[in-house]
Amino acid sequence: MRFAQTVNATRKAIPAACLLILASVCGSPGVIAQESGTIEGMVSDRSGRPVNGATVLAMNVRSGESWQTNTDTKGVFQFGRLRAGTYRVSVGQPGYEIFESDDLRIEAQKTTRLEVRLKPARSIRSQ
Repeated sequence: MRFAQTVNATRKAIPAACLLILASVCGSPGVIAQESGTIEGMVSDRSGRPVNGATVLAMNVRSGESWQTNTDTKGVFQFGRLRAGTYRVSVGQPGYEIFESDDLRIEAQKTTRLEVRLKPARSIRSQ
């Protein structure tokens, strides 16, 4: 009878132990949210018109992790739940010069705004 009781107790303890290990390795969503921030922005041309479909890349300078998105029809983009730190952000769209910001600080539980004005690409004349 003791063997059966031990097996039942073990069956109950293993799932609880697995959850504790998983929570300590992955962190809880609340902790991640407390350590993360957001980048929101708008990409426009030099006349102020929104640039639709521009590629926006955000890279954490310390870890090298990167995320990519595209602007919507209003030129708006967003990166949510980025770990606090310094980011390099670049924006590209055919027909425009590439925009780069090398020192964008993201703070925990805050939204950082980035307004980007793309310049027309310089044409290369052949001689």
